[in-house]
Amino acid sequence: MDETPINVNMMNSRAISFKCEKNTEVLMTGHLKTRFTVVLTISLPGKFLKLMLVIKGPKNPPKCTIPTNIKIFTSKSGTMNKYIMKT
Repeated sequence: MDETPINVNMMNSRAISFKCEKNTEVLMTGHLKTRFTVVLTISLPGKFLKLMLVIKGPKNPPKCTIPTNIKIFTSKSGTMNKYIMKT
């Protein structure tokens, strides 16, 4: 099992601009600190289990179309907790 936090607005350390340009615009989503956790799990025999996404929010996950190989969980802090780990 491996969990990795991913920021919604991941900024790159480099920008591309044309020669002789004085200003370079950077587009941002406005969600600098918004993130979610991706959990990848492989069973002992080597079978990939469902991809888990842990998002910060209310007790119920958002109602949207979710692929069958992804399971979405919510937690108060947006990180893994005991309940999600047992599931």
